[in-house]
Amino acid sequence: MEAEGRSSRLTPTERLVGVRHAVARPRGPSEGTSMPTRPARAGLAICLILAAMCALTGCVGQPDAASPAPPAAESAPPQPQRDSTQTLWTIEGSDTPLLDDDPDVIAIQRTVALHSAAVDNRTANTVETAVGEEFSFYSEEFIAKLDAEGYRDATIALYRDNDLTTEQLGVAWSRSTISQDRIRATVGFESILHFTTGIDEYLRARDLEQNERYAQARELTLVKVGDVWMIDDIRKAPLAKSPTLNE
Repeated sequence: MEAEGRSSRLTPTERLVGVRHAVARPRGPSEGTSMPTRPARAGLAICLILAAMCALTGCVGQPDAASPAPPAAESAPPQPQRDSTQTLWTIEGSDTPLLDDDPDVIAIQRTVALHSAAVDNRTANTVETAVGEEFSFYSEEFIAKLDAEGYRDATIALYRDNDLTTEQLGVAWSRSTISQDRIRATVGFESILHFTTGIDEYLRARDLEQNERYAQARELTLVKVGDVWMIDDIRKAPLAKSPTLNE
């Protein structure tokens, strides 16, 4: 009766929010943990409602790590559009551009890149094999021309007699064309390399230094033999110092 008397003195507000702990009656030894009272259940229901509203509308505070990130398309910066007029490749005698995914462009670039790797990565011990690889990219007519000039023996002797080692550091492409009938191409190319070994007298006589970067511009003519692009001629500029790649 005492507890009921105290309860009857609660204000209407206290009864609504369940402020009953101030007048809670003592538990008997047999009661243990009892079920929440009606006001406590009402408070729990309010918390659940607020939590549901927060989940639906979003709450201010620390982001939830489990929340999905915004779609990549919304946050990623716009990608630049490729301008076909910026290509280095055109049809000979016209302004018709050829993109890098053109089958002939791909095949030609592969031939030129592999050839330059064979030419510019050599030592006194590997030069003979490297020259053999170099010739595998040449047309029969160009091979005959080089053999008539004694190119093979002269190149092998050059590396062996002067203990030369060259290493390619990079390449660059310049303006290139393919003929209208797609059987001939002219390729602008630059190889960047350095000498890692060499007899001092040989290097000084040519104003060369070990481990100095040099660039050599080249113009290669290729012909299509069947389905294969072969190098038919090469014109080379003198070596020039190139302090940094892509400069």
